[in-house]
Parts: sequence; structure tokens; C-alpha cells
Amino acid sequence: MPEPVDIRRSLELFKTAFASVLSTDICRAIEVADNLPLAFVDRQLVDLALLNLVLGAHDAMPDGGNVTIAAGLGFPPSSHIGLSERMIHLSVTETGLGGSEAAAKISEDASLPLESNENGLSLAMIGQLIKSLQGELSITSAPRQGTSVDLWLPALPTHSETKPA
Repeated sequence: MPEPVDIRRSLELFKTAFASVLSTDICRAIEVADNLPLAFVDRQLVDLALLNLVLGAHDAMPDGGNVTIAAGLGFPPSSHIGLSERMIHLSVTETGLGGSEAAAKISEDASLPLESNENGLSLAMIGQLIKSLQGELSITSAPRQGTSVDLWLPALPTHSETKPA
């Protein structure tokens, strides 16, 4: 059930799981912007999505590489369509094999199969999970350059955004 969640704190708690699923030849980092507002999400669902994205990153880097989880505040790619509210931008970026343009379109195509990969949820399932939280998912991927999966999550307004003008 959605509730106010401190993403910084949530990622601190996630560090142990993050480290335990990656081999020692994969460098890991977590970067969180200062003054990040609370997200309005189901923390367990976000943790499940992150864990599955990290597992996918591990599979994409058989010879090692880097995985970075980053959190900030921004406007999702669809904001030009009418969404004008800032959202929590949570990304998982890996320097692995990368994929094709077809992989980047997975978040846009609800007809794609929902089968899980060998280690967990498929990207289509993660996309549906994030949409159920009133969020969005976007993917950037290029062969031999890696992949970035961006989760856009609802942010609670800050005090300065709720003050009357």
C-alpha cells in the first residue's frame, strides 16, 4: 500500500541486498541527490523492482562492470504530454552488454509478454508494477554501452511547494 517513503533511507537499507547479489567483479554505487522529497509508493514493490533490475544488470555483465543506483528529482519523459509535476527519478544503470532499440521500447508496449527472466521479473512486469504506483518506466540501452532503467515515482510536495502564493 502506498505511503510516504524516504528514498535515501530505503536505498541505505537496500545496500546489503545490492552487494549480496552482485559478483565481486562488479563495482556498485548508490547516489542520492540532496533534499529529495518523500516518495508516495509501496516500498516493498519498489525494493522488488530494484532487486530485479540489479539481477538483470548482473546478468548483462558476465565479465564485470559497474552498476549505479541513483535517485534525484525531475520531470519524466512524458511530461511534455501534460504531466507537469516533478517525480522521484530512480535509475539503475549498468555498463554491460546493452540491448537493442526493441529493449528500450518495452516500457511502451503493454502487449509484450510478461514472463520473468531466469532471475526474476521481466521489464514489462516491472513497468506494470511502477505504473500501478502512478509512476513511469523508461529505458535507454545501446549495444556494448550498457542500459539505464529509469523509474519515475510520485513525490510528495515539499513545504515550499504547498505554501500559498
